[in-house]
Amino acid sequence: MHPRRVKLALVLLAGISTSCILFFRLRRSWMGPLDAFAVYVETVLEDAATVALRRPELRELGQPSLSGVTFQRPPSGSLLSSNPRLLAELVPDICKRLEGKTVYLVGPPSTSYQVHSFIIDALKPENATHTTFCSGPSTCPFHTLCHSIPTPSEPETFVQPSARRFTTPADVVSTNSSLFRYILSDTLFAGPSPNDPRYHLPNVDPRTGVRVSDARWTRQASKANITILSRAPIPAPAWSHDASSSNLSWLGRLRDTEATHPEPLTHLFSGILLVVRALVNDGLSDPEKVVRAALHTTISIFLPSVLATLDDLLYHREYHSILGQQLVLWHGSWYLPTSCLVTADIYGPQAMTRILAQTTASSTPWNIYHNAQVYMQDTLLAKLLPAYGISYLSFLSTSGKPTNTLSASSYHDIFGRDASCFQRAFDSPRGVLMGRVFLDTLLSSMEAWEERVDISRQAGYGQNDHHMSASR
Repeated sequence: MHPRRVKLALVLLAGISTSCILFFRLRRSWMGPLDAFAVYVETVLEDAATVALRRPELRELGQPSLSGVTFQRPPSGSLLSSNPRLLAELVPDICKRLEGKTVYLVGPPSTSYQVHSFIIDALKPENATHTTFCSGPSTCPFHTLCHSIPTPSEPETFVQPSARRFTTPADVVSTNSSLFRYILSDTLFAGPSPNDPRYHLPNVDPRTGVRVSDARWTRQASKANITILSRAPIPAPAWSHDASSSNLSWLGRLRDTEATHPEPLTHLFSGILLVVRALVNDGLSDPEKVVRAALHTTISIFLPSVLATLDDLLYHREYHSILGQQLVLWHGSWYLPTSCLVTADIYGPQAMTRILAQTTASSTPWNIYHNAQVYMQDTLLAKLLPAYGISYLSFLSTSGKPTNTLSASSYHDIFGRDASCFQRAFDSPRGVLMGRVFLDTLLSSMEAWEERVDISRQAGYGQNDHHMSASR
């Protein structure tokens, strides 16, 4: 670009950012400060979603759905606005539609591995006396869902574990059963080369100092009938825990580090990030400072990274197409409670205002940083993913007050005083409802997908596609 045009663009962006900040301060004067900041966050997220949806990749490739029929997501799962069916009603229908199918769940241990454990427990074979769990997130084999797959009797002689036969997708066809597998991937990195260092070497995020694990998953998932994806909020920097909860100096260092180590597509949002960075700390409360940092992380790191994954799925180098050829869902994350002993009542309308209302007396900056990202990611993904033919499942409530609020004693009984509430989300009363929402939305998505397969067949498309044929 010509230097004069670059200079003019920077001047225009600076003018826009200044106008936005003045507008925010004027709005703050006639609205409540928390409400004004929440509106500011919503405006930035709306602008970011607009930029993402105007990318030429979507215009050139069109909707990656069956026969040009846009695959609209079913109503997002909601803890309160939806009325999920009971497990006893859901499981038989889900098992019927899962017969002969292979399902992959790809995502981080903090959320997706928990969803995986819930699925294999809720859909375990009817004659199973116990649930078979993985030895860990990084070593998960195939699980049998709904119906058992007969295996040859074990020989009397000892067999080395490496020589034992594991269940394979071929067993699904012969027994009309269902197979399910979890693959650990913190970032959903989808590089096509199996020799990519990201798959084999230890990788530490330079922005956070936290190790990132990404197993290769696209080739396996391209052979599945259903793929479920997810990304968790980006963790706070490891070095931020060196300071006390009242010391927020790490927020500025994090912003500078994110600017030094951008994602490949971060430049798409340079104008929006200029607006976020232009908002000075003067006059902001501590929660607002933390939320602003979460907003910067979401726009500069999370959103560009998700777009890179979606681009890889669109072009599907070195593996069969996934988008448009099988049912693809994306599940969201959930809020952390303010502590293991206090329920985080931030579900429902005006959730961002409730997050901002938290103080260091009732929460920690790290929890606020996480919860703000959950909300922002949920807002962006609900707008973005349907354009790629992906059904998005939100675990966040859209209205009302939680019907299963845990008391302090209940949290203590479930988690223990020093346990991590995050690691056992589906054990709580709210978690039981989350599980029902997940299965209800999964069933609705399978029904909607099969309807679109029928439409495609009637129109004469996809008759030779093994994914579409196997989806029935």
